[in-house]
Amino acid sequence: MGNPYTYECPDELDNLHYRAPHRRRRRCSDGFQGSGMAFPRVSAVAFLIFLIGSLSLLCIGVIALHRPAVSADSDQYTIESAEGEIVAIGPIGPTGPEMDFVLKTATGQYLHFRCASSCQASVGHLQRHFYEQATTYVYYVEEPGKTLLALNVD
Repeated sequence: MGNPYTYECPDELDNLHYRAPHRRRRRCSDGFQGSGMAFPRVSAVAFLIFLIGSLSLLCIGVIALHRPAVSADSDQYTIESAEGEIVAIGPIGPTGPEMDFVLKTATGQYLHFRCASSCQASVGHLQRHFYEQATTYVYYVEEPGKTLLALNVD
């Protein structure tokens, strides 16, 4: 019967008669001829690359949907910046659970900022700037009602 783990071509029995060495006919076991494995491997790699790329773009899209849609080119908001020292941290007025702070600019002006969920700053970072009296850069937008919403604090 033969080895059960190998495939034997039905025409290999015809190759039993004598042929000249230079005129040897290819058999199924000589390589990829008849095996059909080259194209599926290439297509599997291409499909895997396509799948990974699609999932990456999907994840980037989901993350982008959850971020605020305020940009510097927006007609609705203009991103502005201020520089100064933080002189107070904590809820200022009835603003709710957001983290608020007051910035004193070099001209002596006091700016009250609301640091909502879109703010890219931590309480520890703000406190460090407050205790060290370090110069703080705030990027913000002015909302209706003259409320200053901090976007980034550094």
